[in-house]
Order: sequence, then C-alpha cells, then structure tokens
Amino acid sequence: MIGCHDVAHRTNLAAKALTELPLFESVEILLRKTHNYFSHSPKRHLEFVKLAEVMETKGLRLLKNVQTRWVSLLEPLRRFLAQYRVVMAKMAEDIDDNSDAQENLDVLLDPYTLLGMTALQPLLETVNTLVEFAQGRNVFVSDFVGALEVCEDRLNQLYLDSQTAFGTDDFWAFTGLQNCTHEVIHLKWVEDLNDSSEQLAFMVNGDKLFAKTKLPGSQVVKPVDHETYNTLIIRVKAECQVAAAQLVYELRTRFPNHSVLDALGMVYPQYWGQGRQVPKSFQAHLDVLTDFYCEPKEVQDGDKTQLVPPVLDRWKLQNQQSMFKTAMMSNSERACEPPFDCNPLSRIWRVLSANSLTFHMISEYIKLAEIAVVHVIGSVEDERCFSTLGFLKNKLRNALNEHLPLVVGMFAQKMFTLHSFPYEAAFEAWLAGAERNGRYCLTA
Repeated sequence: MIGCHDVAHRTNLAAKALTELPLFESVEILLRKTHNYFSHSPKRHLEFVKLAEVMETKGLRLLKNVQTRWVSLLEPLRRFLAQYRVVMAKMAEDIDDNSDAQENLDVLLDPYTLLGMTALQPLLETVNTLVEFAQGRNVFVSDFVGALEVCEDRLNQLYLDSQTAFGTDDFWAFTGLQNCTHEVIHLKWVEDLNDSSEQLAFMVNGDKLFAKTKLPGSQVVKPVDHETYNTLIIRVKAECQVAAAQLVYELRTRFPNHSVLDALGMVYPQYWGQGRQVPKSFQAHLDVLTDFYCEPKEVQDGDKTQLVPPVLDRWKLQNQQSMFKTAMMSNSERACEPPFDCNPLSRIWRVLSANSLTFHMISEYIKLAEIAVVHVIGSVEDERCFSTLGFLKNKLRNALNEHLPLVVGMFAQKMFTLHSFPYEAAFEAWLAGAERNGRYCLTA
C-alpha cells in the first residue's frame, strides 16, 4: 500500500530532489551566503537598511532557506530579488574590508544565477500552490487528484510545451532581464572603448558594475557580451526544462496513481451525489481498487525480495458491494446536511460502523474506508498546530529560565501549620549544628 498521509512533505521531497541540479545549487548557495553575511552582523544589517532608504526600497531582512520546511525556497527568493540592487550595492561598498563581500559580489554579478532565480520562480510558485491546497482541512480526495493534474499540466505549459514554454506572463521578470527592461534590477549594454563591443552592466546608484561569468568547462571569468548572454539564457532554459521534467516525474512517483486516488472517492458521501442512484463510474472505480489493493506486492528488503499479501480481499469486495451501495445511498444525503460540526466522511462511517450487523456485512469496505482515511490529503505535521505548540513550548521554557530558582523553591518547600510543625525534629537539627560556649551554654 502506498500512503500519501503527508502530502506537503512528499511534495517538498519532490522539490528537494532538484537540489542536485547545478542551477538549483547555485541559487541556494547565493541565498545562504547573503543571508549569513547580514544575519551574523547587526551592524551590517543596519547599514543595509539605511542604504535601502537611500535607494528608495524597503530594506526588508533577507530570509533563510530552511531545509526542513516545505518548499521554503520561494519566499526567500522573492525577498532577495526585491532587494537585489541593495544587496549588490552593499557588497560593492564592503569589498575592501571583507573577503566574503568580494566573493558574494562575484556571484551577484553573474547573470547565470540571476536568470536562474527568475526562471525557477514560476516552478516554485506552482508547487507551493499545490502544497497550500493540500493543507486544507476539508479537501475531498478527488479534488486533490484534480489539483495534482493541474500542477503537472501547469509545469508542462510553463516549461515543457514548445508552444508556450517561457512565453507566459509568469516569466515577466525573466523576460525583463532578457530584454534589459527589468523594473527593479537595471541592466544596460555599455560600449567597450577598447574593442567597440557592448558589455552587460548592472546600474547601481549611478555606477556601472560590469557583469562577468564562467562558461561550463572553463575556469576563466569573462565579461558578458551579447553572444555570451544569449548562451547563458539558452543554458538556463535548458536546465529549467530538465528541472520541470524531473519534478513532474517525482510527483507522479511519490503519490498513488491518479486513478487510485480518484477511485477512493467512493467511500465519501459526496461521491454519491446525495441521490438514490449508483454513480456510473462505480464499477470502473471498484475494478481499479481491486487491481491495486487485492494483488500481492513485492517489497525490497536489502538484497531480499519479500512478497507482501494483499491488503483487501477481492472476493469479499465483490460480494459486499450490493450492501455497500445500499448503505451509502441511504446515508449519504443525511451525512452532508448541517450542522457541519463533523466531517461528512467521519459522520457516515460512524453511523455505518456503529451497527454490528452492518459492520459485518460491509467489513471489507470498512477496511477500504480506513485506507482512504489514512490517505489524509493534508499534512500530519499540521503547520498551524505545530507552530502554535512550538510557540507555547518556547514561551514556557523562557519563563522558567527567568524564574527557575523560584519555581524549584515552590515545589521543594513544605508548608506547615501551628499544629503540624515538627518542633522536636527542628530543635534536634538546630542543636546538632549550634556553636557551644563552655559545657552547657549555647550561643544565640
């Protein structure tokens, strides 16, 4: 059985599979280095904010790409592109005093990484939309099938279809850089007086910072002319197409087949249309589930291959389908009625499983419903609950750190009344440690 209990995590794993590609790697390295450059020095960040005010931008703090979060590269990427000119200007100011600034500036001046960030942004936004949809609390399983198909079609349209690839409005930033018309990142072709050729330059605060890059297989850093820039654009497009194809493949392999997810909809009351007729797709969906869950599966355990028995019984599914249809048609309409304090899926199966006779007569379909419930289209590690619990835990820990001696004292001390106080034990303890003056006298 293939579970999809944590859609967001699986989608994040699909996206993380792309990090081995050179373009993804260069983008992640740049975001990490620039974030570390400012986050480790409050003085630099303050200077960055002041410089941003001069350049009429917001000067927002650069965000960190957290590896353990879901498709976390998108928001740091958006923030970084909005502050690209300011970051470049700050690095240019610090190159004489800091070697890290020179290293970062060299990467910032490479159009390959900048073009890659703007070309990958639509891909990350498409995947992030799928994750946000999957985290909905009331997502119907068949709805997720449609969302997954839309995501794959969207990636094909953006990157893989020769008629529409890189031509939609989603690539406005990439097109702006390609034509040197970007509204925030100003690029200009400047004539080289030595050989009468034009070179690409970044315009920052009225200064010209000439772009430079390394071509694949070469360690020589060279200025960017028209031919080199066109080569970089073709290279970025090709690597983005490889990334999109790999992502579509990862999404298809990390989730059950679309037809299986769609067929699981038969255990939902919404599938029955709140009516008295069996849906025409029922038999086709039952055949899909029978082929998927009623056949033994081969599982690789190291060097050994084990044969896992089927999850469901084919014969029972066929024999119990009549009673299952009757039960669903009789209760689906009532399950979808208000009040909506309970999910319709939970409501209908609580009713069906509460009756011992019905439980016995559709036992195999109850197993199927349990499988569908395990396939929660959402995250087990619910973002809102997880963040709230983390906040409460950290708040409690911080409060204890400040008042720890008082808390320990309150738990350790014993409270006595006038009648319960152990006078004899207290006197003996005091007498044993009291200072003696002479043979019988004690000092007060």
